[in-house]
Amino acid sequence: MKRRLVEAGIVLCLTAAVAWIGISYATDAETPQNESEIYTYAD
Repeated sequence: MKRRLVEAGIVLCLTAAVAWIGISYATDAETPQNESEIYTYAD
Protein backbone atom coordinates (compact mmCIF):
# COMPACT_ATOMS: atom_id res chain seq x y z
CA MET A 1 0.00 0.00 0.00
CA LYS A 2 2.79 2.43 0.90
CA ARG A 3 4.65 1.68 -2.35
CA ARG A 4 1.52 2.39 -4.41
CA LEU A 5 1.11 5.75 -2.65
CA VAL A 6 4.75 6.66 -3.35
CA GLU A 7 4.37 5.68 -7.01
CA ALA A 8 1.20 7.79 -7.30
CA GLY A 9 3.06 10.76 -5.79
CA ILE A 10 5.93 10.37 -8.23
CA VAL A 11 3.55 10.22 -11.20
CA LEU A 12 1.73 13.31 -9.93
CA CYS A 13 5.00 15.24 -9.56
CA LEU A 14 6.21 14.26 -13.03
CA THR A 15 2.86 15.19 -14.56
CA ALA A 16 2.93 18.57 -12.84
CA ALA A 17 6.52 19.18 -13.99
CA VAL A 18 5.69 18.35 -17.62
CA ALA A 19 2.62 20.62 -17.50
CA TRP A 20 4.68 23.46 -15.98
CA ILE A 21 7.35 23.12 -18.67
CA GLY A 22 4.72 23.06 -21.41
CA ILE A 23 2.97 26.16 -20.09
CA SER A 24 6.27 28.00 -19.64
CA TYR A 25 7.40 27.10 -23.16
CA ALA A 26 4.11 28.24 -24.70
CA THR A 27 4.26 31.54 -22.80
CA ASP A 28 7.89 32.16 -23.84
CA ALA A 29 7.06 31.44 -27.47
CA GLU A 30 4.35 34.11 -27.52
CA THR A 31 6.43 36.92 -25.98
CA PRO A 32 9.04 38.87 -27.96
CA GLN A 33 12.61 38.01 -26.96
CA ASN A 34 14.29 41.36 -27.57
CA GLU A 35 13.52 45.04 -28.02
CA SER A 36 13.72 45.05 -31.83
CA GLU A 37 10.82 42.63 -31.99
CA ILE A 38 8.84 44.83 -29.62
CA TYR A 39 9.45 47.87 -31.85
CA THR A 40 8.56 45.87 -34.94
CA TYR A 41 5.16 45.08 -33.44
CA ALA A 42 4.71 48.72 -32.41
CA ASP A 43 5.28 50.00 -35.97
